[in-house]
Amino acid sequence: MRPSPTRGAAAALVLLVALAVAGSAPAGKAGDPRGAQLLVADAGRLLVGAPHSRLAVLPRRSFEAWGAFSPDGTRILASGTNVGFGSPVGRVRLVVLNRDGTGIRPLTTAGAGDEVEGRWSPSGTRIAFTRRADGGSEIALLPGEGGEPRTVVADGRQPAWAPNGRWLAYVSDAAGSPDVYLHSLRTGNDSPVTTDPGAETSPVFSPTGAELVYVTDAHGSRDLALRTLATGATQPLTADPGDELAPIWSPDGSEVGFVAIAPDGTRQLRAVRLAHGEQRVLASAGTRTTGFDWRVVPLGRELLPDMVQRLPANLVVTQWRGRFRLGFDSTVANLGRGELEVHGARHPRVPTMHASQIVTLDGGGTRTYADIGFLRYFTSAEHNHWHFLGYERYELRRPDGSLLVRDRKAGFCFRDNAARRVPRHLPGEPAAPVFVASCRKNEPRALTVTTGSSVGSLDWYPAFFHGQYLDVTNIPAGRYALVHRVNYAFTLRELSYANNTASLGIRIAWPNGRRSAPAVTVVRRCPGRDTC
Repeated sequence: MRPSPTRGAAAALVLLVALAVAGSAPAGKAGDPRGAQLLVADAGRLLVGAPHSRLAVLPRRSFEAWGAFSPDGTRILASGTNVGFGSPVGRVRLVVLNRDGTGIRPLTTAGAGDEVEGRWSPSGTRIAFTRRADGGSEIALLPGEGGEPRTVVADGRQPAWAPNGRWLAYVSDAAGSPDVYLHSLRTGNDSPVTTDPGAETSPVFSPTGAELVYVTDAHGSRDLALRTLATGATQPLTADPGDELAPIWSPDGSEVGFVAIAPDGTRQLRAVRLAHGEQRVLASAGTRTTGFDWRVVPLGRELLPDMVQRLPANLVVTQWRGRFRLGFDSTVANLGRGELEVHGARHPRVPTMHASQIVTLDGGGTRTYADIGFLRYFTSAEHNHWHFLGYERYELRRPDGSLLVRDRKAGFCFRDNAARRVPRHLPGEPAAPVFVASCRKNEPRALTVTTGSSVGSLDWYPAFFHGQYLDVTNIPAGRYALVHRVNYAFTLRELSYANNTASLGIRIAWPNGRRSAPAVTVVRRCPGRDTC
């Protein structure tokens, strides 16, 4: 919705807004060692580290001018170019990655425009970002794990969330110069916050939601100002001869951090204390440092799994009740730093279990990621036990990538198999199988279950085993891609998502007519790709 250019005294409205947006930031996970960290964007790089320490450069990629920690501090939201997964060359896409730089993946499907300035909502369930296209910009929202965005502000940029997740502050030129506005996600209404001369940009809410800090050039150089929403009172935070950019609140709300540019062009990351205006240096900055995030985050290196999808194998066609089924073997290898461990638990009156992923930390301890999916008990001729849903998917796709047929497999029980291991020994690989239980077999009333795959494990499923097939009865003769995809919903934390897909180029023919089984021939093998 385009912001209204109407200006004037709106104390009552602003007071209501101030009360509505006030709230508190989400608390951290109890028991997890934590510490304050900076996330710095500099010349296409992202750097992470504690204030007053040497910042570590994440694996080099081409990032845009901003990065933001997730609310739980374990992931980073950024914008990158050429990140794979079918990204158009040169297009800037919104991406998410683990805090150590691993596990990068795009959050949106291919589309027009560049996606920048992304920020997670306080709950982590939504993301607001700026989409630039055709010389203009708009603000869009999408689910926290990715998906299709929807536009909420048709003329705006630089979104910032209120602590309760009900309001966005943003910048718009609708009234002729850059000003700060508020957008209600409940009503869709917009109201101006600043009416000062010059340009006001880069708004960010205080941890309580009662104030906004932003950049203003009303007095020549770019300085920081603090606006109390309930009263409209404004106070300057800086008045230096240089420029202050990209404000961010300290984790405890007592300071505002910013990029300080001296008259000679040198840059520092600084913080100003609200109580008395005293400044301090947080870290040195490069000549192209554009912004940073500042948050208390969990510490400790995660030993994440890496579930690698192997190529489909042993293709065979059978007939069942007048239908033709293409069966295949499917194998997933864990080549990561640590085991994949999923724990399920349920209330006795609820048939499904809520799943959590347990991640081991280097040096000891674990970190738990809750609500990553569900487990359900299944009964079949092959086995009767609990299955983790939404783990692997089998598809038949046309040459243009469009979907033709999808499997109906119900779920998976992860399990180590002593006879099926990766040929070479991997760091972190156990001397003996770890996950040997059969997902509470023949225990439909079980309230908990633990399933997993250790480092070096090969999780193998044979053709036709409880849904290991695709129905090809009505498939015309031609060339197709048989695609196997693990962790397709990205619910599990991994080292890499780029190896979660493998495909075969196959040719289907009906040499003896449609009443006889088709002939299926493999013409190409494409590991790591969903097109072949």
